[in-house]
Amino acid sequence: MNDEVILALLRFTLLLWGLVYLVTQSFLLRPVRILFSRYLFTAMLVYCPACTGTWVGIAMASQLPWSTGQPYLQMVECGLVSMALGAIWGQIFGDSNVFEMEHRFHRWKREEGDADGGGTGGTGADGNNGG
Repeated sequence: MNDEVILALLRFTLLLWGLVYLVTQSFLLRPVRILFSRYLFTAMLVYCPACTGTWVGIAMASQLPWSTGQPYLQMVECGLVSMALGAIWGQIFGDSNVFEMEHRFHRWKREEGDADGGGTGGTGADGNNGG
């Protein structure tokens, strides 16, 4: 392997891990994760490093400096490699419990709003009536 290919793989891996962190754990995208967590499928996409890695890899497939000549195969390959890298990310850094922490905080804020008389009175995203 020449140096350019190794640098491209390293760049791909670091970009992937950076994007996976940004989506699954960063404070910056916390409101987006909370919004997407209303449904199980989209919650898995924004909280699961392997799931996020798959879609980030598919999106990044066109950014690779080489081509297999078959763009759909390249997208699948990048998606699978990225899923594995996302799973490795999750194993290295462990389960950060971001989902539980964010939803516990919002449940607490909703209960606090209900106690002040400012609650919505409806059912929250977790199916509870604030308690």
